[in-house]
Amino acid sequence: MLVYKNIVVLLLSNYELIFLSMTIDHSKVDFNFAYAYLETKGDTCISLYERDSVVLADYGIDEDFKDEVETTLEDLRAFPTDEEALGNEVDLREKKDKAADDLKVFIRSFMVRVEDAYPINSGIWIRFGTKGLSQLDDHHLTVVGPRVARMATLYLATLADKGITAAMITALETLSTKFIESLDAFHDAELLRLSLSHQRVAKANKLYALIVKMFTYGKDYWLTRDESKYKAYIIYNTPSGQPELSGEVGSVSGKLLDAITLQVPSNGLISLEHVANPIGTDAQGNFSCANVPIECTKAWASAANHITCVNSLEVKTGQNTVLNIMIQPGTTPPPPGT
Repeated sequence: MLVYKNIVVLLLSNYELIFLSMTIDHSKVDFNFAYAYLETKGDTCISLYERDSVVLADYGIDEDFKDEVETTLEDLRAFPTDEEALGNEVDLREKKDKAADDLKVFIRSFMVRVEDAYPINSGIWIRFGTKGLSQLDDHHLTVVGPRVARMATLYLATLADKGITAAMITALETLSTKFIESLDAFHDAELLRLSLSHQRVAKANKLYALIVKMFTYGKDYWLTRDESKYKAYIIYNTPSGQPELSGEVGSVSGKLLDAITLQVPSNGLISLEHVANPIGTDAQGNFSCANVPIECTKAWASAANHITCVNSLEVKTGQNTVLNIMIQPGTTPPPPGT
């Protein structure tokens, strides 16, 4: 049995896994605003130290403290963002899904011949174990491919008359291996993203704690001395003026297509509620965004020569929400914030 942060995995065979719990415990950020705003506050922290180093020295805030803020801020900025890890994960998911489809198609071509030799629900047919192939999840499919190859080899003398050859069995084994390797790579990407997320949150929380410490002292000193300098030390949880967010985030990904031609519109943009910057679509119409607040319930889609539309969505903590959008051709002003 393996345990990954509330993910309990039982290894039933070399490739077959059963996930008893998929509740991923992402490290929680200690602040209720975007990473970009945190980094801006880090810059402010350094600037305020340069201005107020004399008075801050009475609180134990010295050059070493400033250096720690600078180092922590630079470390956070240089660290891979969740968008980078999510992009890699999405790419590997697509490769895994393609390999699964290729394997299922090839297995079906095998079973057409097998069923010609051994009727459906006969003992030997059951041994191939392909019932419900279309609905098989990835982990069961890793078992089915090699099993069909083994059974085909075992009954090759009979199946040869139906067109199955040793070369076909080898090709099936190759497709099975390719799928298993692509599934492993996808799971590696999932775990890497989870690991990077924890590391990035830890770095961000460390920076936030340093900022809070110095800003608390700054407010204490300037409270009765200078209102404008006091306000410089205030950390707003909602810099955009929106209601305070919970700090819980998920991710959103999907595809934008023309509703009539099913082609990818040019200059596609997706704007998400509570997310500062719009997301562009790629050449295939795909888009993705990490660190989306769970309070986000709307997404605006726009594209050249198309009518901007608003879509409802539900973002769940630590999960990816798939949002595929069909946009109507026409003209309209750009959505808010773009």
